[in-house]
Amino acid sequence: MRGRTWRTWRIGRARARENALGRATRRFAAEHRGTSGIEFALIAPILLLLLLGGTTVFTLVRDSRTAERATYTVSDVLSRSTTKPDLKASHALFLAITRHAPADVLFRVTSVKKVKDKMVIDWSRAQAPQIPLTDLAPLAAKLPVVGDGDSILLVETSLTSRPLFSYLGVTDQTFAYLSANRPRFVPALPAPD
Repeated sequence: MRGRTWRTWRIGRARARENALGRATRRFAAEHRGTSGIEFALIAPILLLLLLGGTTVFTLVRDSRTAERATYTVSDVLSRSTTKPDLKASHALFLAITRHAPADVLFRVTSVKKVKDKMVIDWSRAQAPQIPLTDLAPLAAKLPVVGDGDSILLVETSLTSRPLFSYLGVTDQTFAYLSANRPRFVPALPAPD
C-alpha cells in the first residue's frame, strides 16, 4: 500500500462499490425490455374477467328475451285455435324456440272464464313437472279485465338458465312469464284431452 493508509484504501474501495451499485441501479432503471410483458401480466386477468362476465350476462339476457318471446308466440298460436289445443305441440314449439332442455322448462296453459264478476278456472293443463292451476289467487293481480261471460287463455312458462361461467358468482337464473290472450275465433277453447 504505497503511500496510502489502510483507512484511505478502505474509503476508496467503498466509493468504488457505491459507484458500481449506482451505475447498475441507473442501468436497471433505464432498461425498458420486458415492460410490456409485466403490464400484460397485470392487465390480462382483468380483461379475461370482463370478457367472461360480459359473455355470461349476454347469455342470461338472451335467454330471458327468448323465453319471453316464446311465451307470447305460443299464447298467440293457441288463441287463434278453434279446436281443442294441442298442448304437446305447444310445449314442443316453446322448447324449439328457446332451445332448452325439457328439464329446464315449466309450461302450463289455463282457460279462465268470468262468471258473475268472479274469475273461474275452466280447465288447466301442464307439462310435467308443472302441475295444473287450481287457485287463481296468486295470479289475480296479473289478470286482465274481461267482461262477464268472456274467457281468456293463460300461458305460463318458466325457464331456468344456467350461466356459462358460474364460477364468476352468478347462479342459475329462472325467468317466469305469463301471457293472457282472449280466444280470437271462439268464445272459449274446449279442454284438451
